[in-house]
Amino acid sequence: MSRSPGWADLDPDAPDTEDARGAVFGMHPTPGLIAYDLQGGGSDGEPLSLVVGNEGPGEGYEGLPGFDQTWTVTPQKRAEEGGPHEPDSEADDWAPASHYYRYLL
Repeated sequence: MSRSPGWADLDPDAPDTEDARGAVFGMHPTPGLIAYDLQGGGSDGEPLSLVVGNEGPGEGYEGLPGFDQTWTVTPQKRAEEGGPHEPDSEADDWAPASHYYRYLL
């Protein structure tokens, strides 16, 4: 499985990250995709969702199954380019993303 740390309290039948990505995107093209991960779904009651970071606007992303919200941020450089995050960290992986999309699963 491809889950982030801390997912131990998820239902064993919950999708893993790749299953969730496939359920949302199917064969939809994803140019500029930076990173994606599952969030929520724990005992705090937050719904399980797939969050996707893209380097620019995702064409048709808002029409995909489970679309909930989108937001933009100022992208950052990766550590190897002098960015602010530790190399090989999750924050560094997401740093170049400027457009985020959330899909409820």
